[in-house]
Amino acid sequence: MATTTTKRDKPIILHESFMYRFDKRSADDGKFWRCLKDGCQGRIKTDSTDVFIEYRNSAHSHAAVPEEATVRQIITTMKNRAETETGSVAQVYREETAALVNQPTMHSRCNAYVSRGDHCFVPLMHSSI
Repeated sequence: MATTTTKRDKPIILHESFMYRFDKRSADDGKFWRCLKDGCQGRIKTDSTDVFIEYRNSAHSHAAVPEEATVRQIITTMKNRAETETGSVAQVYREETAALVNQPTMHSRCNAYVSRGDHCFVPLMHSSI
């Protein structure tokens, strides 16, 4: 399972196009995770190394949006690169957003938006980066 973080550096797990935030530890040293969307009852359980064990509640109150997870992973990558590399933040931003637009699922969604006269979503540089 892929992992990333929230804006406040809390862990997020990505499982089957849904994002889960850490909820609590289980008695057997596993972890319980709850869906990131407010009001959703989706829950999973992992072992102590974040390997999926089971669904605690697989019913989500919303559809999965894999692009949200992709954008969140790219933002996390940008933050990590900006903190560790000596290049400019603007250069990291340009490289990572170019990679985002070149992904097939994002590219097709961008074309759909552009054909309607909208703009493709590209994450804005966060002021803390």
